[in-house]
Amino acid sequence: MTMEQLAAPLKLTYQQLQKYETGRNRIAASRLYRLSEILGVPVGAFFEESVTPTAMRARTQART
Repeated sequence: MTMEQLAAPLKLTYQQLQKYETGRNRIAASRLYRLSEILGVPVGAFFEESVTPTAMRARTQART
């Protein structure tokens, strides 16, 4: 999934999404929840240390 594909359902530009990713801007709880829905991961996954996209996918696949 590209940044543009992820940003579109959030009604953001990919630049704004990058600012969230790098920590330059804070993300609202409602937007974080929507992001977790799009990615198919629990919201808590964003708060765990050293969570890589591969690890998040593995956790999600293990639950199904």
